[in-house]
Amino acid sequence: YTAGIFGAVLGKAWNERVRSFVEVALPQVANSEDGGTVALLDVGSAWLLSNDVQLDAVYSRGLNDRSPDHALGVGLSFRF
Repeated sequence: YTAGIFGAVLGKAWNERVRSFVEVALPQVANSEDGGTVALLDVGSAWLLSNDVQLDAVYSRGLNDRSPDHALGVGLSFRF
């Protein structure tokens, strides 16, 4: 089957170390016979703890019945 993806993001850098975003994401655009469309609203932030370490967090809310109701995510990234 054929499926697509779509996303639109609005981001804001509050200062050199903190930024946030709001995103509408459709990680799956498909006919109902193929699983249907999954639609999410994501809100998140990232903090640069140093020039080589980033902490980030995201909250996702499902926008339709084929999407997870809620999800939380956190990440810790290192550059080396």
